[in-house]
Amino acid sequence: MVPDDPLYSRQWYLERIHASDAWDVTTGNSKAIVAVLDVGVDLDHPDLRDAMWTNPNEVPGNGRDDDENGFIDDVHGWDFVAGDNDPSPSYDVAGSDPIDLHHGTLVAGIIAARGNNDDGIAGIDWKAKIMPLRVLRSDGSGEIDAVLAAFRYAVREGATVVNLSFVGNERSPEFDDAITDAVAHGVSVVAAGGNEDRTGKGD
Repeated sequence: MVPDDPLYSRQWYLERIHASDAWDVTTGNSKAIVAVLDVGVDLDHPDLRDAMWTNPNEVPGNGRDDDENGFIDDVHGWDFVAGDNDPSPSYDVAGSDPIDLHHGTLVAGIIAARGNNDDGIAGIDWKAKIMPLRVLRSDGSGEIDAVLAAFRYAVREGATVVNLSFVGNERSPEFDDAITDAVAHGVSVVAAGGNEDRTGKGD
């Protein structure tokens, strides 16, 4: 299976993992909900619009917490940095590199950009839903409390996978417990590796 997405030929990593062979068997799982904990995700990105998770128990824009989960109008996730219902990237730290605002959208695209739609790239899973949870500021920094709250939200709202494409140098027992709890609820936890070493050097 070779998709018609114009940038597919530049996605060298898909060949490395034999994605086209896998797509011969299945192009995705519509029941997969991947929580992306990052700097936010562009909800209107043309290759991701159809991949956005929607809270089935929340009525958009009515200013109420319809499902009584503690979050008002969390139709497409939550911003745990600003504390609102817009998990889109936000430039909130002076001097941040604007390109870093795209990191969460890039990660979401690698996971679930709609393939074979003659647009952009092909994600790994063409049917999965992305649950955007903003836990990092525009400079990539963040607080463990935001990550823990997002973890709890993801598990409670039915995420099947939690993706963590960020790094940190300090061990957190609470974070360990959150991962253990997520796994106990049948959630797969995926973390980035190889970004940098403990001194901040690397690729």
